[in-house]
Amino acid sequence: MSSILVSEKDTSVYITLNRPQALNALNHEMVLEITRLLKEFRGRDDITTIIFQGAGDKAFCAGGDVKMVHATGSEWMSAGRHGFNPAWIYFRDEYRMNAIIHHYPKRIISLCHGYVMGGGYGIAGNGNDIIVCENTIFAMPETILGFFPDVGIGWKLARAGALGMYIALTGNMFGPDMMMAAGMATHFLSCKEFENFYPLKLKTNTNKIEIKNRKEIEAIFSLGSVEDIFEALQRSHSEFARETLEALSKRSPMSLLVTFRHLKLAEKEDYDTAIARDYQLACAFFSKEDIYEGIRAQVIDKDRSPKWKYLSILNISQADIDYYFDFVDHRLN
Repeated sequence: MSSILVSEKDTSVYITLNRPQALNALNHEMVLEITRLLKEFRGRDDITTIIFQGAGDKAFCAGGDVKMVHATGSEWMSAGRHGFNPAWIYFRDEYRMNAIIHHYPKRIISLCHGYVMGGGYGIAGNGNDIIVCENTIFAMPETILGFFPDVGIGWKLARAGALGMYIALTGNMFGPDMMMAAGMATHFLSCKEFENFYPLKLKTNTNKIEIKNRKEIEAIFSLGSVEDIFEALQRSHSEFARETLEALSKRSPMSLLVTFRHLKLAEKEDYDTAIARDYQLACAFFSKEDIYEGIRAQVIDKDRSPKWKYLSILNISQADIDYYFDFVDHRLN
């Protein structure tokens, strides 16, 4: 059974991510096939719209196939880290796909039902219309894994201000309201409307979205450093602050610091500069231990108890952080 299904209707192409048993997680084969299809349909004058959707009732796409990347990278680590890490190839090709979507000359729509996370949102979030429904569950959960929000979405989160920083650092799951409020989604439809979706009927949502704890999120996650954010959460007596502090305390300290700096740099950069650094940072992360430990704890053994290299952000020097930003610059081209 093919992991990518393609059908045409009028002037639209429907690309269906077809691994429902794996929540439509993106493997390398799927990334390469999507890239091929996008290049093919770019040259067809009779096609005006690309529509992405996920097979099954549970997910649009729950992210990249991290088990596969973990296995590939672990072999390289065990062999003494000599030469080019094969895990980097997956990220190179995935980010090329993301950049193609971002710059695509035709309209790209994603119907985001169920889980839409990480690399899955890399498909949706780089397109034009990101449509959610009542059962959409969104996250950029990379800090939970000892990684950082990649796939070109760090650039987008940087433009969402404090809400974007909150989403990026916590890695928490959110519903469609947060997506709409933070600009991570463009339209809301009922899940039933997805079944007979027709792009010409799409209307812009004009309702203002209210989300819980917005004032406190904006006050705290607009601060100038991760340390300042921790201190503000510790000073607050709200339930939100207590829960958020508990969540951040479980994330990879290095991931928090690298993510914060990445988003701050991306605020003033163009997309291509930011996603080129995505690749640089991904290569750096997969040359260190935390990402392998995070994937082990969350995805493989599922004990949810990663043993991070650093106990807290206070144990990390500027030189430690600089390693990621000074890493050999593996360009996308």
